[in-house]
Amino acid sequence: MSNQTENTQVVLKAKDAKSNFGPRGWLLVIGMIICTFVAGACGNDGLNTIIPKFVERFGWEQATLTVLASVSGYISAIALAIMGVIVQKFGARNLLAFTMACLAVAIFGWGFATSLPAYFVVIIILYSVSNGVGLCMGILVSNWFPTKKGLVMGWTTMGFNLATVGINWLLVFGWDHFGWHGGFNLFAAVAVIGFLMVLLCIREFPEDCGCFPDNDQSMTPEQAKAIRDEGLRYTQTSPWTVKKLLTNPQTWLIAIVYGCIMMMVVGCISQLVPTVKSYGFSQTFALACMSAAGVCGFFGSYITGWIDTKFGTKRATMLMMGWEILTVIVFVAPLGNWSVILATFMLGIIIGGANNLCSSMTTQVFGRYDQKKAYSVIWTIFTVVRSCGVGL
Repeated sequence: MSNQTENTQVVLKAKDAKSNFGPRGWLLVIGMIICTFVAGACGNDGLNTIIPKFVERFGWEQATLTVLASVSGYISAIALAIMGVIVQKFGARNLLAFTMACLAVAIFGWGFATSLPAYFVVIIILYSVSNGVGLCMGILVSNWFPTKKGLVMGWTTMGFNLATVGINWLLVFGWDHFGWHGGFNLFAAVAVIGFLMVLLCIREFPEDCGCFPDNDQSMTPEQAKAIRDEGLRYTQTSPWTVKKLLTNPQTWLIAIVYGCIMMMVVGCISQLVPTVKSYGFSQTFALACMSAAGVCGFFGSYITGWIDTKFGTKRATMLMMGWEILTVIVFVAPLGNWSVILATFMLGIIIGGANNLCSSMTTQVFGRYDQKKAYSVIWTIFTVVRSCGVGL
């Protein structure tokens, strides 16, 4: 199977833009929603309340903790490079189970970080393994839904929106009712649920459990498995090496373009609550704004995935970039304090859509069976670029 042939097969448009994923496909979607909830809450959304809480409890400087989060993002690129090698050898499903187990342990230990060095170590672990969730999600979605990847990512990345809506309320509830460790324990419990979902319900390929790519039942299970096996044989002789990928302009273009889109999102979300409060609003109102942004993100996530599947990833990307530019303009426009509220709703649409497109474009360019190797490299570069947003 030549690379050209494989890409031609993969980039064919989906037969429809309907969410007919099948029972096992929906289990994958639900499992990934839980995993992305945990990953998003660790990386960005939870910092809105976790950083101020540590400042209040230990008297640390908020700026110091923000810088540590940004530095951790850069350090996590090294871990991602290692996970890129691991995923080639052991598969995305096994790596995802490992990352979710690590997240559960690290979140539980977050409340025991009573010194800056200990806090820094926990943040490094959380950033490193939560970024691994994004890597595994992109690969698994491509394996299961090669032509409906955009639509499925529209559903799975709703976990990030759910984190925006709910993580701060979950943490505050835990702290108020169960003490300092209570918030972290509730959060860790969600990570455990995600781990169990991956272990019990998710497989590397749909053919591994008698299902079909894109839930396309126009072939027999035997035919689907034969096509999959042919594709896996092709990967043994694939021309794409890490060196070749790093010298390919498409690799850098995909990583930098989508990394820059997410840089703005990360910068805004990680500081959204303090920003809204700086306009004179209360903490409760600021949390409500963040939750509202997350609700808008559900719509943005699905709409972006639908546009991707129906009209192509390139058009979806251009629309996303235009909307992001407009959002920034509204944020800085001299329209009074309430301009930040309008911008928050607009930001919510981006939160939902921006996470969908990097994986989709990687599959579009490199194909279903080369996607895993290409995405491992692209996601690492993407993460470095995206991490710049925390310190903005």
